[in-house]
Amino acid sequence: MGYEITKFNFQDDLASASFNAKFQEIETYLNNIEDELKTVKEENTKLKEQLDNKVDKVTVYPLNQLSVQDLQNGGFEHNYETTTNKANEIGLVSGIWHIKYFKYVSVEGYGFQIALPVTGDVPKWRKAWGNEFKSWQNL
Repeated sequence: MGYEITKFNFQDDLASASFNAKFQEIETYLNNIEDELKTVKEENTKLKEQLDNKVDKVTVYPLNQLSVQDLQNGGFEHNYETTTNKANEIGLVSGIWHIKYFKYVSVEGYGFQIALPVTGDVPKWRKAWGNEFKSWQNL
């Protein structure tokens, strides 16, 4: 955003009265710019909130950053993707698995996981009811 201070003609004789009038004109101009900037910032904040409410965020966690307890939590706080080699501890065949969790947003404790094998086996899925996951099923 550029400021057009040059639009104020400073070639005029700047006697005390005209100087005060020019100064007041510039001050009003700058205050209007400040108000416009404040309005733009408020509009951007509202748009961001609307976007955040429409987009389900997915957090990607590196290998084994989520604990077994997190992976078994059907009411995890948000959608995620991760990779784990703690397969036996969550009911999968040994190996490395890529896990994707979908939170059912309107109700706490309900979710859905898909497990994609990096090594061996077939893709699996399971759902959670009331924070507790059911058994893995072949996808």
